[in-house]
Amino acid sequence: MNRLNINRLKIVALITASLMLTNCASSTALWDDLPTENVKSKNDENRIKKSTAHNEVKDEQNLAKEPVNKKTVLSHKKGQIDQQFPHDNRSDRQLVNDRAVFKSYQGRGDIIIDSQNAISADIYVNGEKLNIAEPLQADTRYHYQLNKRTKNANNTFKIENVLPESAKLNITIPYSHLEYDTQKYKQSFSQVDALINDDVDNGFPGAVLVVVKNGKIIKNTAYGYSRKFADGGKALTTPVKMTTDTLFDIASNTKMFATNFALMKLVSEKKLDVSLPINYYLPNYQGDGRELRTIKDILTHYAGYAPEVKFFTKENKLGSVFFSQNEQRTKELILTEVPFVAGRSTKRMYSDTDYMLLGMVIEKITGMPLDLYTEYHSEVSNDIINKVKGINRVVLDISSKPPATIEWE
Repeated sequence: MNRLNINRLKIVALITASLMLTNCASSTALWDDLPTENVKSKNDENRIKKSTAHNEVKDEQNLAKEPVNKKTVLSHKKGQIDQQFPHDNRSDRQLVNDRAVFKSYQGRGDIIIDSQNAISADIYVNGEKLNIAEPLQADTRYHYQLNKRTKNANNTFKIENVLPESAKLNITIPYSHLEYDTQKYKQSFSQVDALINDDVDNGFPGAVLVVVKNGKIIKNTAYGYSRKFADGGKALTTPVKMTTDTLFDIASNTKMFATNFALMKLVSEKKLDVSLPINYYLPNYQGDGRELRTIKDILTHYAGYAPEVKFFTKENKLGSVFFSQNEQRTKELILTEVPFVAGRSTKRMYSDTDYMLLGMVIEKITGMPLDLYTEYHSEVSNDIINKVKGINRVVLDISSKPPATIEWE
């Protein structure tokens, strides 16, 4: 292999390590076969398989049936589809209503149907009607395999004729399960291993490489260290080894792949007007000229904020009063205390404060935490990302706070 090809391979390997492992490490639902603490155990899988019911159903095997709560609690999505049907917000484009697209591999997949008060429904996957229980029982969960219906890549879902007319079903289609098959390809990546290990030997901290082919994980290897230096820059006596489940922080990528896409969706739905003052949406945003700042100002980094405020340390330029380890306290500081360092529209300065405010605006409009909103409405960002980078899923992980819940009848 000549030097040019080696360098190209090196670039591909490192890009794959950063992109795919970000997806892998932060998205345990997608990588159910990986050996992480959140992965289902074989006992769980066996338990589900043993709970087979409705023997009269021939096409789809009903794996489980159990009561469900009448009140729905919104928390982190349980699958790539996790929605109530029929949709409440109807489009004037009839071919959009009560439809969805999900990814799978041929011969794999499951669907979970939570019947709240429905007695019947027609459900289709890739145009073929599923043979489900008839009648459905209210407040009951049904779990079917889709192995006779799915194909590689995109699959279509449609639901019609939910009865009675006021009835609702919650449909969950979990993320695709990937099979683990690394041993067979162990020698295929020897040159890639050598390249990355050489970089580690020459000072590169570390990486994780995950390669997926035809629904199988054929490479999953950690290299080097996840941390070599303590806060302040002093070398650790014992560096922290990189592992295959190390969580990578994608940092400001969330500005583009979460906040911006959420803003675009809200603008398209006419729920957000970027020309309006920020305090139209956040009434407490007051004082020192804040009333003049618009959504567009913070979106284009012309509000006049400094690049960052180090809330995480008492040793910040604004003093210990701006030290905060509490989300609500941090938001209050941003709304009323964080100072401007330039006048409005006088100088463009990239600022984290701008996008923290935009996140708060999204939460105010939607009534949902930013991470949950982007999860439940990820079809917009995922469609764009798939076309641009081939990334399958983007997930926000905000580990510093417990998952919030929003309840409705």
